[in-house]
Formats: sequence, structure tokens, C-alpha cells
Amino acid sequence: MIYFSKTQDDITGYIAEVMRANGHSRFAAPEAPHKLCLDLINSGFENIKSPLRDRANNIDAGIVYASYGIAETGTLVVNSNDEDARLATMLSETNFVVLNSDNIVEKAYNISKELNTWFRETNYTAFISGPSRTADIERVLTLGAHGPLQLHIILTNNK
Repeated sequence: MIYFSKTQDDITGYIAEVMRANGHSRFAAPEAPHKLCLDLINSGFENIKSPLRDRANNIDAGIVYASYGIAETGTLVVNSNDEDARLATMLSETNFVVLNSDNIVEKAYNISKELNTWFRETNYTAFISGPSRTADIERVLTLGAHGPLQLHIILTNNK
């Protein structure tokens, strides 16, 4: 699902709406702006705090910010030095990824310098191309077997 946000409040409103529709009450947003987390808390949701490894079973929704989007493959690139950001993308049932539309590149080659730098460092770079899916169990397509059931991309041009 792709949502186009015009304001920061749109981002909060969309996340809250989807969480309510899915019956979610808890979220993890380790690197999200404080205002977003506070607004979601004030809307009745619980913010799961660090370390997420200790609360892995309690994360309904994960919220992260992507560094880049790759148009050719529809891939989101989330780079972080925080293990919790990586866990939020893997352990939640619903994953929200916010991407500034100015950071969409045509091909992965366009960000090769950044990728080379990141890969030389210890970090948790993730390439996300959709919700988790597998068909290796009796060739039946299963969503959410190895990660989120849903991926919501929130495109914004807010700085």
C-alpha cells in the first residue's frame, strides 16, 4: 500500500487509522521523530521502547524512515546503526516505511557510493521490497512467514 502524505500530521493520522483497522495497539518507532511517537501515544497507542529484542512478541506495528527508494525494483533502503530499527522492520505484523520522495533514485547504482560506505561500517541496512512471502511450504503462498504481513509506504516531501 502506498500513501501520499502532505503533512507530518497526515503521517500520524494514516498510521493511526491503519493500526485501528488492524486491531493494533502497540508500535515500535526507534528512530521516528518524537512528535510522531507522542501523537500516536496521545491517540491511545503504546510505544514499545528499546531494547526491542526483549519485547519482540509485543510489536504490532513498526515505523521506520527509509534513506532511499529504488524505482527500478520498488525497493526501500533503510540504513541505521540501531539494531532496534532493523528489528522494527522484521518483527512487526504491519510495517510502515516513510520515504521522502526526493530520495527516490532510478537504480541501485545511483546510490552505490552510499551503499559502499554503509557496508564498510557496522550497521543494519535493510532492503525492503514488500511484505514477507514464501511458497516453500507445499507451494502455497504464505504472507508473513518471515516478517510483516503488510507493508505501507508513506511518501512525503516534508523535510
